[in-house]
Amino acid sequence: MPSERKVLLHVYDCTTTASGAASPAIARLNAVTRELWLGGIFHGAVELEHTGREWSFGYCPEGSGVYDCPAKLNPLYRFRESIVLGSTSLGLSQVSLMICQLQRLWQGTTYDLLARNCCHFCEQFSVQLGGSKLPGWLNRFANAADSALSWTQAAHQQSQFMQVAGSNSQPPLDE
Repeated sequence: MPSERKVLLHVYDCTTTASGAASPAIARLNAVTRELWLGGIFHGAVELEHTGREWSFGYCPEGSGVYDCPAKLNPLYRFRESIVLGSTSLGLSQVSLMICQLQRLWQGTTYDLLARNCCHFCEQFSVQLGGSKLPGWLNRFANAADSALSWTQAAHQQSQFMQVAGSNSQPPLDE
């Protein structure tokens, strides 16, 4: 029987931006909002302890958005912390098969910054491994923004419907 391995979540600050000035601002924002459990702008990746590789998800124009890199060394982000999400007794061959399945399900073109991002992927991967869900603060900012966007879009659609319904109504007939 395979030995237990910890399921680790590596959290990064999303500091790589087109504007070099934005990077320190994002890191400062994350430092404050993380301590207040409000969320922030984070990248996540999952590692099985002692494998030296982490897995995450991102946008790409074709193929799978699931990728791996050396643990805690993703060059696009600044490593912040690791969180133990539990453990798994799955063997590496079972995990490899799971990753192949995830690669088919998580295509790069399905990436959405708010609704289907790296943290959503990490949560699914962790749970499938037998680990826990991610801490709520990690994706709180994206979830709140996604909810606000959905509400705004629904309100806009309702407004358009009301305008169309109002323009189609017939004036009352004079008697």
